[in-house]
Amino acid sequence: MYQRALDANSGYDEIYFNRATMYMQLGKNPRRSGINQKTLAINPLSREAYNALGGIYLKNIPKYGDDAAALYRRALDVFPGGQRSVE
Repeated sequence: MYQRALDANSGYDEIYFNRATMYMQLGKNPRRSGINQKTLAINPLSREAYNALGGIYLKNIPKYGDDAAALYRRALDVFPGGQRSVE
């Protein structure tokens, strides 16, 4: 169903995020499909996507440590000073 929704509207970031969440719940690695990266490309203000992707990276720091550092640097650029909401 998510693929059908993406086929109809591939610019909707929450579909990618929801699909990534489903992949994680099924024990699959959503990083391999680029799902959360697509979410952030469409909506760089998606805190949920930063958290989800960071969680994936931090499960295997030796392999994804550099990716995690880059992700968190990007998050700091988007949310300078640790602001809690975007208005």
